[in-house]
Amino acid sequence: MQNPDISFIQLKIANIGTALFYCGTNSQLPFSTYIITALKIDEDGCVWFFISSGQYKQINNLSPFEAQLEFYRKGYPFFMKILGQASIADAKEKMHDLMGKGISLQEETLSGILLIKVKMGKVVYKELKQQQSFHPKHSLSVWLKNLLHPVQSPWQPSPAVS
Repeated sequence: MQNPDISFIQLKIANIGTALFYCGTNSQLPFSTYIITALKIDEDGCVWFFISSGQYKQINNLSPFEAQLEFYRKGYPFFMKILGQASIADAKEKMHDLMGKGISLQEETLSGILLIKVKMGKVVYKELKQQQSFHPKHSLSVWLKNLLHPVQSPWQPSPAVS
């Protein structure tokens, strides 16, 4: 049976899809920040995704390192931050588990990417306030009404009577 918290996280991540991946200071990856697309969130609480290995094609078997994922997309009323331990997995070995049996990638493609898994340690989920949308017709009518029929503020002094 699947943990209900994992189901909630899977649903929210599937809605947004992409995230910023920040590597810890002790990481040996070529860059400290990546834009990733989550492939899968498994029942063990791991988020799986690919990153480009760039010119560093011989990176493998690094020790686990601190990592952070930030899922946010404009127009969605929430964001999620995941803190945990990241490690590099063998892409050839895990390919069928992640992509399905019918999908296979060529050896050249696999040589240019790294399969990363982040084991969730802490998840921060926050609902965002809905912003009022701007309606030009409404704003124009309010502006005209205030121009034609100004309302005296109770904080302004009344005109002096002589």
